[in-house]
Amino acid sequence: MLSITQGYVIRKYGHRYGERNFTTLGLLSGVLSMVCLSISHSTGLFYVGLALLGFGVGCASPSLSALVSLYAPANQQGAELGAFRSMGALGRAIGPIFGALIYWSMGSQVSYMSGAALLFLAAMFSLLLPKPSYGETPGN
Repeated sequence: MLSITQGYVIRKYGHRYGERNFTTLGLLSGVLSMVCLSISHSTGLFYVGLALLGFGVGCASPSLSALVSLYAPANQQGAELGAFRSMGALGRAIGPIFGALIYWSMGSQVSYMSGAALLFLAAMFSLLLPKPSYGETPGN
């Protein structure tokens, strides 16, 4: 699902509908996926949750990278993208530890619903992002 989303949907429609919109769509898809996974008592709902997660990551990941590039001044893009990727790596290293602690101490529903709440918060913040200016240096 992730490959199809990135390889077809984002490639074909990303610029038309905007990276900011695909970021929000991806984050909201992640919210739905976490809710599905938290209440899943059947294989079907579990796979729906996984498909929504793949779609959400496929939308949000390339769109966030594009937004960082669009918001950064031309002479700072490498540094900004490097910092963004470093923060992502840190999150991928620390996140599973916290997720596992919540999962094993409070249960799977609390773990997935906590993830859904954090993704929802991120989606709401994504709505506040200014529209990026294409081909211009921000602030000019």
